Amino acid sequence: MTALRLAAGFLRMQPNLLHKDVGQLPLHLSRELGWPSDLVYWMEEDFDLIVPPDYSRWVRRVPVSVSPSRARHTLMFLNYVRRHARSIDVLLVYHLTSESLFNIALYKALNPRGVAVLKLDMDHRALVGFEPSPLLSKRRALMKLFASSPVDLLTIETEWMYERLLPHVTRMGHELHVLPIGVDCEDPIDIQPVVAAKENVVLTAGRLGTVQKNAEQVLEAIERLRAETLGDWQFWFVGTRSAGFDDRLARLLRRRPEFAARIQTRDFVSSREELSAIYRRARVFCLTSRWESFGIVLAEAAYNGCYLVSTDVGAAPELTDRGQQGQLVPVEDAGGLAQALERIITGSVRTESAALWAHSNVKTNYNWPKVARRLGDLVDRCRSRRSTA
Repeated sequence: MTALRLAAGFLRMQPNLLHKDVGQLPLHLSRELGWPSDLVYWMEEDFDLIVPPDYSRWVRRVPVSVSPSRARHTLMFLNYVRRHARSIDVLLVYHLTSESLFNIALYKALNPRGVAVLKLDMDHRALVGFEPSPLLSKRRALMKLFASSPVDLLTIETEWMYERLLPHVTRMGHELHVLPIGVDCEDPIDIQPVVAAKENVVLTAGRLGTVQKNAEQVLEAIERLRAETLGDWQFWFVGTRSAGFDDRLARLLRRRPEFAARIQTRDFVSSREELSAIYRRARVFCLTSRWESFGIVLAEAAYNGCYLVSTDVGAAPELTDRGQQGQLVPVEDAGGLAQALERIITGSVRTESAALWAHSNVKTNYNWPKVARRLGDLVDRCRSRRSTA
């Protein structure tokens, strides 16, 4: 496989994104395939990134702008593309936005032999944009721009979205592939003793109190549980918490004070080692998002031996074998979630074998080196077709 120069561009960097696909895909393309890689990004304000160990050895970070102005960032990134397009073999940009499409158009105009990759990262809400509607004039304009884009490869993170997007993008003449999110599997886990030592903990982690993450559904489900059936089970909430979430939790504890000793909260954990240790203690990981393009926390929890209970969003069906190796519940269905948790707590559902299956599934199919090699193969095939055309 030829070593190619990569430039990955991302709009609006956040402190922890070097540990997610934004930072990890360029890292592993560089480490696994030998691709010299730039990560070009914009920051709304100046803050310290949480940088993985040895990251700068493999990826050059290029902050093109520190400004709240999206227009300024767009111009600065276009200028980066203008200056470097001819030396960039692969341009990787994220999300279906006009900025992404403008950068791809400029790149291909300056380097027609280069490969432009658009990582869509869409959830089910985006599908409405592909349907004709007189009420979505801005979206129609974006779709026209998308249809005429010279992008070479489109990727999407889940099979569910692939099946639903494929007819639309095929009509536009674009090429779509599944490219899942990866997990850091570099430190091998002896998973059998990890699962055997699990504590009776239901863990929820993320941005608690946001509309997307919908952690209130977990609180509503807890309130429906019978205290006498809980034994030594506890419920842990880890992550940044909104005032609304704290208020909702306080109301729950006023109504059900017997749960006070069972519910623990903890702020955002920046250390990956510390977060992994939390995952490895919890028997169950619970995600109640209203939408996800993938849901990386589910894959991380599964790799660390958690049994998964999730709303039917993102990669949850693939990470639970369509609910055969975990449980899927409808969004907003606190009653259904309470029943799922009660089945686990009372022993009606044995979690160990499903946790082992989920760990093996992530380790085999969702490790970052494999994901990087998958993208490398797609790029090589694109280049090969072009050279024989």
